[in-house]
Amino acid sequence: MRNVLCGLVGLVGFWVAGCSDPVALDPASSVTDLLVVPSSATLEVGDTVRFSALAFSLTRPVSSPVTWISADPSVASVAGTGLVTAHGPGRTRITARAGGISRNADIWVRTPVTELVIGPDSIPLLVGWEGPVVVLTRAVGGDTLTPADHTYTSTDPAIAAVGAEGLGGGWAAGRAWILVSTGSLMGAATVVVEDRPIRLTVGTQSERAPGIRRVKTVRIERGVVTTERIHGDSLPLSSLDLLNAGLDWSPDGKTLVYSCGRDRACLWSEDSTGALSDEDGVYAPAWWDNRTIVYTRHSGAMKSGGPGPVLLPAEPGWYPAVSDGRLAYMCRAEDPFYPYSDSQLCLLEPDGSSRLVFDCARNPAWSPDGASLAFLCGYLYVHSIQTRAIRALRLPSSFPLAVCWTPDNRTVAVADYDGRLRLLDVVSGWSMAPIAAFGERIDALAWAP
Repeated sequence: MRNVLCGLVGLVGFWVAGCSDPVALDPASSVTDLLVVPSSATLEVGDTVRFSALAFSLTRPVSSPVTWISADPSVASVAGTGLVTAHGPGRTRITARAGGISRNADIWVRTPVTELVIGPDSIPLLVGWEGPVVVLTRAVGGDTLTPADHTYTSTDPAIAAVGAEGLGGGWAAGRAWILVSTGSLMGAATVVVEDRPIRLTVGTQSERAPGIRRVKTVRIERGVVTTERIHGDSLPLSSLDLLNAGLDWSPDGKTLVYSCGRDRACLWSEDSTGALSDEDGVYAPAWWDNRTIVYTRHSGAMKSGGPGPVLLPAEPGWYPAVSDGRLAYMCRAEDPFYPYSDSQLCLLEPDGSSRLVFDCARNPAWSPDGASLAFLCGYLYVHSIQTRAIRALRLPSSFPLAVCWTPDNRTVAVADYDGRLRLLDVVSGWSMAPIAAFGERIDALAWAP
């Protein structure tokens, strides 16, 4: 065993003191295989590493000239001796050739890290909620990368704790620092934890008894979900679960309309209840103003119920959302009841003009000030009415189903397919979720007044 080991070490270009004479090499008359050592390498810009190649004829090593080639010398070059030098970030492959046989080795080159970047600088949390600490590294030239290894520490775990994966949780009102280190680099972000509740009106289905549908207003405080009021219970199949829509408070916050069947919308207020029926269908009802409701019929034609004058599109439309006379709706829908079907988002202005906003959209929702329109299509998208710019925000969760704005005009609540609820800052893209599970699948949601 000692002679075999020493022989192999000597053949790849090294010599170990104490080994016996190396095995005599045969001529390179028939090279049948080539061994490249190492098989891959990860380097930083400026690093070097030497590769070796050993030729075989059947099972015996033979002496044969080796040539070396790099697929991309701008990433890493290789000398005739097998010495590889890293020049720029990226991936390349070096090839060794001997006697008609070629073998490859992969090279990854990364830029040396010079700075940790933690976002956002100030992380907002609620007691009982958790959110990720987003860490990037800034390298030479300003490139940002996601490093593989971090160490996270909280200066006050009683206020804000942080786990090994960088998930921070709020436990008490106050302020703490999250410290992040990678190698010799360190960064920090402030965590501000508030102890305040949020209130949502939701359309849900029980996880333990699927098909039991209800509409209720809930209070989430310190991560605990409490039902404040049930508006509708044991509801039939409706656009709440067919379209993840059809739940809307009137602009004055006094009356709730919600879908309570394929051809019926229910109304709820502190003083009374009522209903809007249409044998041709009532899908995704939404308020036009405090007295008038717009909805979609089976055919896709929009209709209004109430005394107020409304401007509706001539083409079929789904998911109506209204803000100051502006109507956003899903137009040219391949199948409005299938969340992965092709659909487009259109906007009808008060003057009767219309335009296409985006060619993939569901569940439009207006910000309270009417300046932004959020909608879903795998991602969360936010459209600025003034600039017409559209931002895509990826959610750290499964397929999003429903979205609504909070009163601050920069935060949205999003419910996903797995029943997870999140609050997401549309400016920074940062999100948080209750530490405890919601306990029911959320089909539709609206911010409770």
